[in-house]
Amino acid sequence: MTIGLGLLVVFILVGFFIFQQLPSVGDIGKAFKSHSKNSKIEQSVSDVTQSQIVSNDPSLYEVSKKDSSDETQAENSKINEAMLEDLTSQNKPLSDFCSSLKNAKDGMLSQKEFGEAFTQSLSEDKRDPRIQAIKPMLRFVMRLPKMTEMIDEAQAAVERSDEGFLKKAEFYAKAFSAFTEMKEHQPDIESVMDRSYLFLGLNKLIAAKPEFLNDPRLQNYCSDIELSFNQSTPVDFDQEKKNFLKFLEDMNVKPKEIGFDPYYKSDVKFNFAGEAMTIDGGWPSDLVKSEVDMQVDLKKKTQ
Repeated sequence: MTIGLGLLVVFILVGFFIFQQLPSVGDIGKAFKSHSKNSKIEQSVSDVTQSQIVSNDPSLYEVSKKDSSDETQAENSKINEAMLEDLTSQNKPLSDFCSSLKNAKDGMLSQKEFGEAFTQSLSEDKRDPRIQAIKPMLRFVMRLPKMTEMIDEAQAAVERSDEGFLKKAEFYAKAFSAFTEMKEHQPDIESVMDRSYLFLGLNKLIAAKPEFLNDPRLQNYCSDIELSFNQSTPVDFDQEKKNFLKFLEDMNVKPKEIGFDPYYKSDVKFNFAGEAMTIDGGWPSDLVKSEVDMQVDLKKKTQ
């Protein structure tokens, strides 16, 4: 998921690729402008389709393909806009994880699978808990003041058709300022990632033991974590891990059964080089793998 415009692409990567699915600011700008055109596109496609049925004229098929492409592009722009809104809007909660547990799945995700799952997360019924567990950290970073300012400036450049804006030192300065702010919040980012690790544990628990999904103990525990996120309660990870282990004990589940590491602690690194800001490390980097790494892991398992 990429935030950028024109030739300059500024994006945040978690484990090198998590943010690659973000819409570019250029896409967002196009989405803003496409709303007024959507009805015309849809009407055009409808008219051509009806004409084809009557005349079966091959030339109309070429028009239909073009209009369909335009319609697809407009639809993709709306999806991109919705994904960015999902992460940046202050009106959305930091966490909306618990309702997704019904879709619990274990295992790693390839880059492609991650992108598809992130897009599907816009639909409440299709949300993957693994994606929802990552979102609090993504939302925290994307809502930092300097990051918000950088995104707003880039979107404004789209609105005024200033394609050269992002090539200027001014924008690089804003991007570096956003990166510096992100580094300054390293303890906060790691804390959010720490607490999110408990969500990952709940996902693994339900994936292994789906009979616990409607257990009031699980529902109450999950709601308590979510409330802590959304009320900005400071993270006390050592105590919260103890609470999670006590919860597992009450459920008669051992940490090893669900792959929960009682000694886990997030440790992330930041980098700003060329056209990329990166956040590397923590459990998300172990959850999402490149296609090459997925193949290597598969070979190891089959040997």
